[in-house]
Amino acid sequence: MSLWLDATRMAEDIKPQRIYEIIDLLDTAAKSHQRKLAMEYVGGGNRLQRFKEQRIWSTIVEFSGQLGAAYEFCLAQTVLGVPGYGALKPLLPTLTCRALRALTLELKWALMRYGPVDPTLWGRSAALYSKAEQDGFVLELCTVYPGPWSDSSVQREYLKALMLSMSATDSLLPRKLELAERIVADFSGYFVLQKQLAKGCHYHVDLSVARSPARLVERVTTLPTMRYFGPGAASDVVEKVIDTITETGAIPSNLTSGATTSPAS
Repeated sequence: MSLWLDATRMAEDIKPQRIYEIIDLLDTAAKSHQRKLAMEYVGGGNRLQRFKEQRIWSTIVEFSGQLGAAYEFCLAQTVLGVPGYGALKPLLPTLTCRALRALTLELKWALMRYGPVDPTLWGRSAALYSKAEQDGFVLELCTVYPGPWSDSSVQREYLKALMLSMSATDSLLPRKLELAERIVADFSGYFVLQKQLAKGCHYHVDLSVARSPARLVERVTTLPTMRYFGPGAASDVVEKVIDTITETGAIPSNLTSGATTSPAS
C-alpha cells in the first residue's frame, strides 16, 4: 500500500478530491493490517525472529511515512490553488489531523527501536501545526476517522506527539511504550500548549526549526515561534486513576480501550 500511496502523489491530471478519496480508501483498508502487525510485534517480545521483527517494523514505518506525506500532499493542493482544490477546503482540519496522526505513528515506531528520530518529522509536524494556527482552525474539533472517540483537533494531535516524545520512552519496552501512547491519547484533552509560559508547561518547542521538543530550562531564549506545553491538569487526573488502580487492581473500563498490559505493568 505504501507504493500505491506514493503512486497517487505522483499521478497527473487527478483532481484533489479524487486524490483524497484514493488516499482515504487506502488508509481505511490498511487499518486492520496495521493493528495485526502491531499486535504481533508488541506481543511477540523476544520470541520474534530478528528478520521478522525488522520486517514488521520497516513495513509500519514506511506506510506511516507515506500516509503522512499523502495527506500533506492533499493539503498542498489547497495552498497551491490547484484546480478543484475548493472541495478540500472544508476538510482542512481533518486532513491536518490525519497527517499529524500518521507522523505520530511514525514517531512511536522510531521510539520502539530506541533510535534517533528523523528531525524532518518534527519540522513537518511543526509546519502542519503552524499553518493550522495561522488559518485559525488549530482548535477546531473535527472527526478524524469515523467511529467512537474520533473527535480531535490539530492542537490535540500535535500535543500527542510532543508529550509522547517527552515521556521517557527510552526506558520502556515496546509493550509499555504501546500503553504509554494510549495513555497520552486518553489524557490529551487535558494537555496545554500556548505562546506564553504558564503553569503546567514544562517543555518547549520551536515551530521554526526541525528539532525535537525539549525540557524547559531557565535560560531558554524566548522567540515568537516558541510554544510552551505540558500535561496541564492531566497530572492530577492521572494520580487519581493510579489510586483507583492501586485500590481495585483493575484498569478502569474507559481507559486505554483494548490494552493488553496488566495493571501491575
